[in-house]
Amino acid sequence: MASPAAPSKSASPLSPFFVILVVVAVVGASVLGYLGITGKIGTGVVGTYPGNVAAPAPLDCEGRGALGTFNLSFVAGAGTANSGLNFNGSSPGPCVQVAQGSTVNVAFSVAASAGTNHSWVLVAYTGNSTNASGLPTFAGAGFSNGARFTGIAPGSPAVRFHFVVDRPGTFQYISEVPGEYAHGMYGWFYVNAAPAS
Repeated sequence: MASPAAPSKSASPLSPFFVILVVVAVVGASVLGYLGITGKIGTGVVGTYPGNVAAPAPLDCEGRGALGTFNLSFVAGAGTANSGLNFNGSSPGPCVQVAQGSTVNVAFSVAASAGTNHSWVLVAYTGNSTNASGLPTFAGAGFSNGARFTGIAPGSPAVRFHFVVDRPGTFQYISEVPGEYAHGMYGWFYVNAAPAS
């Protein structure tokens, strides 16, 4: 009499531990990708600024590249975006695009809830988030001297700046209170070449 055949070994089912591990890895990667935390350390983490980035193309900016007089209002530290290091509640702040020869009037204030001083100065974009050019790029375009680094206190009356943009280029308005620009407290300011007459 023949002995009974040994039961065949079929592929063992995946262990529950392995299945859970794969699901956690896929979901975790999706969440991190959604939050922008991928690639190099620091990318997409709130409160960091990826230095040496190219200026973005101006899209639907205040002024829309026109020639004229522009009255702009900037409130620093409004809300919680970028841990309060923001202009008008966003980081970067709202972009501005005007034509060469335009007159710009700025009312700058710091939200009463900001918790710290902030400043406003328009500088040449250097391509490096930790090395702003310092002095206002146009006469009257922001704080000068020591006030660039101390700014104004939360809830102070608005400070007003008046200047004419006399050359085209890509600029940034920034807060030069130590550490704030390097942590994303800036906005783009584009000046188009003067329109043909």
